[in-house]
Amino acid sequence: SLLHAAFYMRSGNGFDFLMRSSGGAQQDRVTGGVQALAEALAHDVTQQGGDIRLGMPVTGLVQDDEGVEVHCESACFSARRAIVTLPPPLAARLRYDPVLSPQRTALLRGIPMGSVIKCVAAYPHAFWRDAGWSGASIIDEPPIHVTFDASPASGMPGLLLGFFEGEHARKFAPEERAVRKAAMVNTFTRLFGEQA
Repeated sequence: SLLHAAFYMRSGNGFDFLMRSSGGAQQDRVTGGVQALAEALAHDVTQQGGDIRLGMPVTGLVQDDEGVEVHCESACFSARRAIVTLPPPLAARLRYDPVLSPQRTALLRGIPMGSVIKCVAAYPHAFWRDAGWSGASIIDEPPIHVTFDASPASGMPGLLLGFFEGEHARKFAPEERAVRKAAMVNTFTRLFGEQA
């Protein structure tokens, strides 16, 4: 919505800062990708004697002055704190004790899920840099409206990232991978030339 866009821009120090790949919000990336972050956190947990449990969906949280109990279908775990990272509408489905305020519950239930497909094309090197281009673009022609250079600092491999968003994401989501790939490559070729 326009309200969300205005809120996002105001919260993020303005549109220019949010979109800038040099000196802006798009400048830095996690080396090795965000999977490396999850793996490092898991390593720290196991090194400190903790366990990583997979395949155990959480059904509820019980919190008191001593900490929190995390309830799953077949087990219960205790911790000092819990961080809920579910999308808001799914977080609203958990059972909370004490119960969330009616305002918080309404907010979680009322935030609609966005529709976004992130796509990345890999090339031997970041050829757009050879032309002095950043790899970042904002265009008004569908289906991909925003692109970024997602390559490592070395430029090898060259990674162009783009997003199908909103109605275009909903249109392409049920399509076969080859159809999405063709649309992505077509957009990147229009923007960055035949090497794309």
